[in-house]
Amino acid sequence: VNSSVEFFYSEVYLEESGTTVHTTFNGSVTIVPASVMQPLNPTLGVTSFKLDWGPDPEDLNESPPIACYSVEYKEEGGTWSSNWGGEDHSCVNYTYCNFTGIAGHTYYFHCQARDTEGNLGTWSDTIQTKITKFVAGALPDPIVPNDLIITVLATEAQSSIPAVKVTQSGAPYETVPMTLIQDKTYSGTYHLLAGYDGQATLNINDGEEIFYFDVSTVGKLAAILKNFDERVKMEFAPDTFNKDTLITIIPSEFFNQTTLSKNKSLIMPTQLLPVGKAYYLGSPNIRPNQPISLTLNYQEEEIEGIPESKLSIYVWNGANSCWDYQEGRVDSGNNSITTKISHFQAYMILADTISPLINNVSPVNLEEVSNSQPTISATLIDSGSGIDPSTTSMSLDDNKVEPDFDPSSGVLSYTPSTPLSAGLHTLSIEVSDKVGNKTKLVGSHFDSPSSLVINEVHNYPNPATTFTTFVYIPSAGTISSVKIEVYNLAGKHILTLPGENGGKYEWDWEKDSNLRLANGVYIYRIVASDSSGNTVRKTGKLAVLR
Repeated sequence: VNSSVEFFYSEVYLEESGTTVHTTFNGSVTIVPASVMQPLNPTLGVTSFKLDWGPDPEDLNESPPIACYSVEYKEEGGTWSSNWGGEDHSCVNYTYCNFTGIAGHTYYFHCQARDTEGNLGTWSDTIQTKITKFVAGALPDPIVPNDLIITVLATEAQSSIPAVKVTQSGAPYETVPMTLIQDKTYSGTYHLLAGYDGQATLNINDGEEIFYFDVSTVGKLAAILKNFDERVKMEFAPDTFNKDTLITIIPSEFFNQTTLSKNKSLIMPTQLLPVGKAYYLGSPNIRPNQPISLTLNYQEEEIEGIPESKLSIYVWNGANSCWDYQEGRVDSGNNSITTKISHFQAYMILADTISPLINNVSPVNLEEVSNSQPTISATLIDSGSGIDPSTTSMSLDDNKVEPDFDPSSGVLSYTPSTPLSAGLHTLSIEVSDKVGNKTKLVGSHFDSPSSLVINEVHNYPNPATTFTTFVYIPSAGTISSVKIEVYNLAGKHILTLPGENGGKYEWDWEKDSNLRLANGVYIYRIVASDSSGNTVRKTGKLAVLR
């Protein structure tokens, strides 16, 4: 038998009888080769790394030499495989090789030795590592001209600061000193170089280039700039700048991330839908002499289910941490939007598909006002494209009125120039946002005061068992007709009582109305009118407790 050790006898001591038994037998045990994988760091900051394996140094058994190794890997939740990098590692006679994985993925490795006599060892202990995924971005420094704030986010904590390098077109790579500013977030400053127009790239730990941006020089002459993926075009008229100026186009995916306090990161709006990326254009400290034409392009798959009429270009408002609507023109034939910009910031295409809100309507529905010339108002809210002031309208009793609108507060208000007639009035409000989403409030009612005044209504006993007395004595005017409407708390009408003009009405619901009211709270409304047709409505609550 290959790789065997013979045993000639064994000795067994029997404790109960106190005797020793000698047993002799012929046999053999196969000694298999043992192997081991060298441990990896739990996390790695590069996608390509070295794997090492070999004989287990703690294995003291004498066995034939190892002929080859089988080395396998798998991803989290996957199956073992010996194939990677275009090579089969099921029987290799070397003890190291390089492995290239994908950032953000976790990998497991083990190995198995085979000796020269064909004996296979057991699989080694499994080692594992997770390749860190880096996300990089750049922000124009709002204070220092031609400086970019480079920010790198790592998915895993790093044992050392990532090595970040940037190169502009035709320039050598330049190392950017980075500092850990918070957990797994690093930042540094890169100074733009004049004379190297074109695409700039950034890499981390000498790995693949993971971030691209564009740098161009614009002088006093007219110019057209496009970025590397042709999603951005800027057109500069002559004399936009007084001297040669470096203009950057930097894509940004840093939404809802904290970077540096002097340049807040972008916050993704809740009411607006992003279409593509945001782009930082130039630097906030650059002041053009005249507006610049900006065109952003979108792709069909990015607007699936979204009407193109709802698309607009928005500019980042760092002071208020929001996106501001830009007036522009949609070219559906070329899948683009063009607008005019007067300052450099972050711009992107957003879709607004949500209608404005009409809040804080006054008078509230069914309110009885004490002034015959009440101020009628509402707050119009739209956190997307914003309220279009030209679309605000108000109608009172189906007649259009001329309200005032304050864009800063969103308040729409109107005060009648003459007293309103006594009785019920109907209010309607309509408004649209800047991309045509419309909201309409219809049928809000309020009562204008009349010569008939009832300041208070009540009933007794309350709670009641089977009967109660409603009291609604007028403090001004005379009641010529009255009715009492009774509802449950869900608003369901139960019945209407005739009432009595004298200001009191006794009601025994079991005898008078053949009703058996369940325990609970009920709403009643007194609707009283005088001989001139002026009507007053007052509500109260009736509790039934048997």
